Amino acid sequence: KPFRLVARWSDNPWTGGAAHLTRMVYEDGVWAILGGIDSNSTHLAEQVTTKARLPLVCAASSDRTANSAIVPWIFTLLPGDQLQAPVLAAELAHRIGSKPFVLIIGEDHDSRSFQAELNRNLARNAIAPQFQFVYRPTDAGISDLVRRALQAQPAAVLIVADARGSARLVRALRAADFQGEILGGPAMGRRRFLEEAGPAAEGAVLPVIVDPGENWPAFEDTFQKRFQRSPDFAAAGTYDAVQLLVAAVRRAGLNRARIGDALRALSPWDGVAGSVRWDALGGNTRPIRLGTVSAGRLERFGRPVGTP
Repeated sequence: KPFRLVARWSDNPWTGGAAHLTRMVYEDGVWAILGGIDSNSTHLAEQVTTKARLPLVCAASSDRTANSAIVPWIFTLLPGDQLQAPVLAAELAHRIGSKPFVLIIGEDHDSRSFQAELNRNLARNAIAPQFQFVYRPTDAGISDLVRRALQAQPAAVLIVADARGSARLVRALRAADFQGEILGGPAMGRRRFLEEAGPAAEGAVLPVIVDPGENWPAFEDTFQKRFQRSPDFAAAGTYDAVQLLVAAVRRAGLNRARIGDALRALSPWDGVAGSVRWDALGGNTRPIRLGTVSAGRLERFGRPVGTP
């Protein structure tokens, strides 16, 4: 079967994006949706695909609420926030003990969703931030926010923001001579964070969503040659999503319901980013390991969470 990618883009998913997606489903006759790039666009696509009854495979959002509506058409390739937050909270508790820490949260939906899971797990580890601050991308400068955050003399700063915001905050913290621990949410695993944070990101601790399989070296080499950069978790997850969709269509034929059934039946699947094993709601249950930024690259810890 010949395959063709029908791509649509909109700066505002809730206006132009909704119209684009509706045309894809009812005029272009697509058989499945691959997307979106964040939880906002994924929730929009979820509403359309639920009514249109065709599979949606999300490769770049870990917001668990996309699956919480119990819609059988939704498949989320990244391990959800509910799997990432426990290991991050446990590592923070191990590193700081009873020392104070500060939490900086972004305004975007992905950050707020991760925060909800994080708060529950901080409480389970009997720790809480001494102060919590909100990062707004529209703020002209963040020096005042960083100054107020460091007045508490924290042992660690935990940042949950988008990739660009996380990079700005990490650079500002190091420029203010903060020598403590920096931990962050999944957006620190994006290429933009590593590029824009630069040397300031060295030693930052974050969930490493990719669990490289045996095909990772060949994929990384091909990606590097084509795009002159290393793939991040979104690139690897999207590659796996396409491979899964193609395999499902080839198995099921051109029938939306059967494609959904085939996606479910293909689990467990060994992708370049790691295993894909769906839970009852269509989320990937792949375990999460933490890692750190070393020489501009993400390095996974070779030890269990919370151990020296």
